[in-house]
Amino acid sequence: MISFRIVGPPVPKGRPRCQCRTNGYGKTYPKLVTPDDTAAAENAIGWEFKAQNPGHELFDVPVWVTIVVMEDKHGGHYGDWDNYAKTVCDALNGVAWSDDKLVESAAVRVLRHQEVTGIEVMIGVINDPADEAIVEANTSPGKNG
Repeated sequence: MISFRIVGPPVPKGRPRCQCRTNGYGKTYPKLVTPDDTAAAENAIGWEFKAQNPGHELFDVPVWVTIVVMEDKHGGHYGDWDNYAKTVCDALNGVAWSDDKLVESAAVRVLRHQEVTGIEVMIGVINDPADEAIVEANTSPGKNG
């Protein structure tokens, strides 16, 4: 199992925006663009993973991921758990794993009104006995209320 932490306000995955482009032949076509704040967050997550896990080789087997999001205690705009998970999983494509389709199990917890903001991520290999115990503890019915 490996883990890492990102300190700072978490950023949920933003909706892509459609922009119209015109090619060299005058044909207009749509292009989906990731919002700047989402792209910056994904980039920061990728770099933080690399800094905290130097020499990591890409997972190429099924993995599980546990994500704990800590949001600001002063409230305001909060993200949905699935949008935080999407930001993290997309950020780790080509960094922690070769493709996020390898993530076969996920547990996400959003803690609101926290003094310290950030995201904690744990990643383990499915069918690794040591890692399976952690998955079971984090995904059992009734866990965390």
